[in-house]
Amino acid sequence: MRRAAARCALLVGTAATLTASPLQAQEALVLSGGGGRGIAHAGVLLGLEERGYSPGMVVGTSMGSIVGALYAAGIDPDSIAAIVTHEDWRALFAPDVLAVGPDRIAVRPLVSFGVGDDGIVLGGVVPDAGINRRLVEMLFDAGARARSDFDRLPRRYRAVAADLRDGSVVVLGHGDLARAVRASMAVPGVFSPVVIDGRILVDGGIADNLPTTQARALGALYIIASDVLLPELDELPTSRVAIGVRALRLLIENASPPGPEPDVFITPRIPEEISAATFPADTRPLIDIGREAALAVLPARSAAQPSPAPTRLDALADTVVVEGDDARINAFVHAAFAGTAGAYDADRIVERARRLYATGMFRGVWPRVEDRDGDATLIVRTEAVPASIVALAAGWDDRRGARGLLTLRQRIRVGGPGEFRASAGADRFLRRGALEASLPFARQPALSVGAGVHYSDRDVPRFTPAGEEVNVERRGAWFGGGWRTPDARYNAALQWVLEHARYRGTSGTTSGPRLRFTESPPYPLIAGEPLLLDAGVRFGEMAYAHLHARASVEQTIGRITGAILLDAAATGSDAPPDAQFALGDVGGLPWLETGAERGTRRLIVGADVAYRIFLDGAVRLRIRSGAVGNAFDDLENDSAWHSGVEVGAIWPTPFGVLAGGFAAGSDRKTRFTIDIGSSF
Repeated sequence: MRRAAARCALLVGTAATLTASPLQAQEALVLSGGGGRGIAHAGVLLGLEERGYSPGMVVGTSMGSIVGALYAAGIDPDSIAAIVTHEDWRALFAPDVLAVGPDRIAVRPLVSFGVGDDGIVLGGVVPDAGINRRLVEMLFDAGARARSDFDRLPRRYRAVAADLRDGSVVVLGHGDLARAVRASMAVPGVFSPVVIDGRILVDGGIADNLPTTQARALGALYIIASDVLLPELDELPTSRVAIGVRALRLLIENASPPGPEPDVFITPRIPEEISAATFPADTRPLIDIGREAALAVLPARSAAQPSPAPTRLDALADTVVVEGDDARINAFVHAAFAGTAGAYDADRIVERARRLYATGMFRGVWPRVEDRDGDATLIVRTEAVPASIVALAAGWDDRRGARGLLTLRQRIRVGGPGEFRASAGADRFLRRGALEASLPFARQPALSVGAGVHYSDRDVPRFTPAGEEVNVERRGAWFGGGWRTPDARYNAALQWVLEHARYRGTSGTTSGPRLRFTESPPYPLIAGEPLLLDAGVRFGEMAYAHLHARASVEQTIGRITGAILLDAAATGSDAPPDAQFALGDVGGLPWLETGAERGTRRLIVGADVAYRIFLDGAVRLRIRSGAVGNAFDDLENDSAWHSGVEVGAIWPTPFGVLAGGFAAGSDRKTRFTIDIGSSF
């Protein structure tokens, strides 16, 4: 009873074969897999410290490999608990974000796959760039100081993975520490496998979810083990779903032959409703459960001895070695890490890796340090996204009906690597397409230059008193620069736009600068609205200026999230209909029809309160009030203001976000709202 990992969401340790004999007999801590339930391991560490324990060896599988690696790296239990508490797990595993077209609209595709020389390249359901980047940020420095030898960490460490070929156990004791952990968490079908030394590695829970056997083989005489997946013997489920989940957990626990019984066996009593497949919004209860479980079974000792300080690392060799299959990309990466040789600076190296992630061209950027010819040498392994990618986003809502967006991405080489994109999308009111190319700077990969052409055909509803739709057609080109953060949360673009617009017998050509700063909405967006600043000036036959600013302030306490919202927009009186603003637009007042209450000035204020529930969802109350007019004075009239509420719920799903509710306004208008799929 104790084996295998909690596949459904997370992590396990990867492996390079261990050939060294055991160094010495010692006390070992063994941490099981368990997905989101594995957060309880952080509480177990707190209990260990309180009881005076300081194991010299750590062996982990899946989520246990992550918590275990942090502990082996010399991070104290309080800091580890803070890390897992404040980590935005949903953001790490959210679908990739694409910025599409001249508007740089943030889109999370539902389906994305690469096309290579051998046909379709299938990855995991969950994109892995986010977790790969975060593992590098947390673990690079410790791995570098240990020179990629896990026996030289403050605590000896092993990550356990499984060979996808035959399911055998693979124990990783040297190499890239962050990448070893990533291999251990590679749940098949959820995360992409990791190739190390020619072996395709996946979640270690397949082979050994509680690797006490591996700890004993490494010389441990005293083993403390924590298993967060083992079902409680005295709590039998009655529902069909609960019975199935329990059976799966038992299957995982018994997947491998029983290993040596631990000297101390910690089994946190985690409620059955907490799934391994998801991460709770409030992780503190899990940490408390882990701590209490450890305190309940561990006999007291004298105060624990602190772990030894990490090995000193003062300087790196003059040469940076880049490992990868594409010579052009290798040269680009080499340039990105220029200047990191000499005096050792972990923060500078991690920042260079983060900048490469910001390009969107890499699944993995794995820096490590090894001793080569007597010198500490920086080695960077890269895993580029496929050269050709097809991404599809789709959804349906009660306002716009069905919506879809197809994006084709192709890596190009103009001096260095860049990207060409073609996108086409449509909904009930809008048809659009764009062709664009961008090139990142090698020394500042988060910055890029780009250019493109675009076309849009929009039906602007309820613009005239008669209520008919006005068709606005635009075609044009743009060029400029872009910037984005490594996690793709924030994007900025400064462009010069040239466009020809036509509507209701009126046409004209305009050009001018545009600045757009956007925040990709969290996944899912529970409360408030994403940050936006969009400002521009158009000169020519349809001269006008526009400004749209939106911001939310959020606060989360336990399961409750609250937010206040301010949204202000203004444009010139001569602006085409599609450049004006409506209270009924997406993100506006939910009880109004699309396009209702349109004008050149708009102001919306609001407040949201959400309470987290099962399946990572939330029930929420959204309060909105807004006014629209053709002059700022119009917004001062009480009759211009519309107020109301929406009561509903929202869940993330494999098919995008599912949200619905009932909205009612002071103007006696009501509607049932529903939205499913990608947001764009």
